[in-house]
Amino acid sequence: MAISLVENGKKKEGVIDFTPYFNKIKHKLIWCLLVVILAGAAAFILTRFMSSSYTATATVLFKAQAQDVTPLPRLENYDSTRSDYYETKYALMKSRVVLESAIKNLKLDQDEEFNGGNNLDDATKLNNAIRALQKGITISGVRTTQLVSVSMEAKSAEKAAIIANGVAQAFIDYSLLLKQKSLLQAQGWNEKMMDDLKNKMTQQKADIDDFLKQNGLLTFRSMDGYETEQLGITINHLADATQRRLKAQTIWDKVRRQQGKTPEEIISLPDISGHPQIQDLRIALTQTRRNLSEAAKHYGPDHPKYRQAQAQLQVVNSQIGQVLGELLNGLRQQYQIALDDEQRYQQMLNAQKGNFQELAAKRDKYNTMTTELNKTEELYKSLYQRANEQKLSEQFSVADEVIYDAAVLPDLPSKPNRGLLIVMVAMMALAVYVMYLIVSTALDKTVNSISELKTKAMLDASGEFPRLPHLDSALATFRDVVYADMIHSLRWRC
Repeated sequence: MAISLVENGKKKEGVIDFTPYFNKIKHKLIWCLLVVILAGAAAFILTRFMSSSYTATATVLFKAQAQDVTPLPRLENYDSTRSDYYETKYALMKSRVVLESAIKNLKLDQDEEFNGGNNLDDATKLNNAIRALQKGITISGVRTTQLVSVSMEAKSAEKAAIIANGVAQAFIDYSLLLKQKSLLQAQGWNEKMMDDLKNKMTQQKADIDDFLKQNGLLTFRSMDGYETEQLGITINHLADATQRRLKAQTIWDKVRRQQGKTPEEIISLPDISGHPQIQDLRIALTQTRRNLSEAAKHYGPDHPKYRQAQAQLQVVNSQIGQVLGELLNGLRQQYQIALDDEQRYQQMLNAQKGNFQELAAKRDKYNTMTTELNKTEELYKSLYQRANEQKLSEQFSVADEVIYDAAVLPDLPSKPNRGLLIVMVAMMALAVYVMYLIVSTALDKTVNSISELKTKAMLDASGEFPRLPHLDSALATFRDVVYADMIHSLRWRC
């Protein structure tokens, strides 16, 4: 018995009969339709009491790079290729400072729809307006583009369009204001730097003038050239003096090596024989020797003419010796003069070298001072040019954002979607009613068919017969041949 109950339970769990549920729903189709109609009518009435909301959208274009409105170089630059560039822009558009600027421009803090009531103080009104605007505004970027949508939801279509355009314009104005502010700050810094550089240039020029005055110079440009030229002249004179000294020393050395020799041998030297007096004396010596030879040949050594010729020869030799002495003394003095000139020019050169080295040190200091002055002047010129460019750029400041498509008045409200709400309420009511029918059918223990007898009463049916039409007269029922046979065929089986 226990085994049969378990088997019956398993069979009961494995079979689900949906027929009663479908039959129940089928018999209640009119009621389902009535529920849908009533729920739709109720939803229609309720949506009529709901306030409408309108949504307007303005499209803003972000420029990928600063616009070149002037031939001047760009003063600001940014990298729009960075992954977080546009996300940062979107966040800045919804920042408190931008919304506060838009609220003040549109006077939303004086509108009861946003400020929370006119009996509040100004700070509370502003905070309420900012929170209301943050709740109603939506900033969303268009993928793979430089466009961003600024959507505003408000109870009035006109307000929605005005606020959407106002927030977009407030962001553009605020970005331009920040650009101009940074430009003004840069101008102030440039002007301060220019003043400092101007004072520095004045001081540097004064230091250079004092340095020149202390050294007794007007400028190093001419003095440097003069000292160099003077040093070159001294070097040239020293070279000439050295050349003369070497020449005189060579001649003097040759003559000194001939000392102790006869005058005839000395006057045969090339450096001596070219002297005019020596040439005349050599001619006179030759003539007297000829006269002496002729006198000895014609008159003999004891003749007065021979002695006269011999005396003339001695006179000529004496003159040669005297002239040679004078020449040797002149050569020695010439060598000494050349040596003195060389030593004097060498001393002058040494002195000028010291002066030139001292002047070179002063020149290096002067060049350093002038280089610093030139660098300061170049920096001042760069800042001056930059300041003029900033002034011109300030007059032609262009925003990096522009309202590409301004918001217009929406024709239809965005909320509530009455048709969708009515359909949703009707479908939900229908679903609830159908669920009610299913639950009520599942809880109903009435046996309406042979198949339900097994599941609800756990009994096997031996047969079936229709509902008896004459319940008030059992006798009439049993007399009916059809019903009587069905009743008599019933058997109780245990």
